[in-house]
Amino acid sequence: MAATVPWLDLLVSLLGAVKMSTLSLMAPALIDSAAHWNEDTGGVFVYRCVKNSIVFVIGFLACVVGTYISTVEIVNNFRNDY
Repeated sequence: MAATVPWLDLLVSLLGAVKMSTLSLMAPALIDSAAHWNEDTGGVFVYRCVKNSIVFVIGFLACVVGTYISTVEIVNNFRNDY
């Protein structure tokens, strides 16, 4: 693998930014909201929606910022190498 991808650390960084923020923050927030959609009433529903929305937004921002930073590093590495 290292022979085919010269900068494996940058590829792992890009994949980690996309997958880990999605799997560790965004997906559980959506699953928690969907699992208790019909069960919660009143204040519990509002609390769960606000909590899951905040966690989802943090995960989305982590995905966007991490992907941007990893992409910039990959582009800079290609510019400096050639």
